[in-house]
Amino acid sequence: RLASGSFTLLLRLGSFFQTVGYNDLAIDAYERALMVYPESKQALLALGILYANNEATWPKAVDSLLKAIWFDKKYILAYLSLGDVYYKQGNFSQARSSWRKVFEIDSGNQEAGFLLDNMGLVPFSK
Repeated sequence: RLASGSFTLLLRLGSFFQTVGYNDLAIDAYERALMVYPESKQALLALGILYANNEATWPKAVDSLLKAIWFDKKYILAYLSLGDVYYKQGNFSQARSSWRKVFEIDSGNQEAGFLLDNMGLVPFSK
C-alpha cells in the first residue's frame, strides 16, 4: 500500500523512467502518484506527454491534459502539449485554439508564437 508521503517519490520515479525511456514504467509511476494525489497537474501533464507518443493513446493524452488545465486554468505547459496532441490528430483548429490560449495567459510566449507561425497556415498575429 502506498503511503501519502510516497507521492513525491512516485513523481521522481516517473521522471526517471521517462528520462531513460521506460515509458510504460513512467506511466505506471505517474498513475500511482495520481492515486495518492489526484489533483497533481504535474503528474497529469507528464501522463499527457507520454500518452501523446502513441496514436492509440491520444485520447488519454487529451483527457490528462484537460484535467491538468481544469486544476490550473493558466497552466501554459498543458496548453502547449494539448495543442501538440490536437495537431498530431490533424485537429488544427483545436491546436491553434490551445496555443492561442497561451497568449491570453502570457502575451510574449515565444514557443506558442513559433508553433502558430509554423502550422502552415496564415502567419499568426496577436
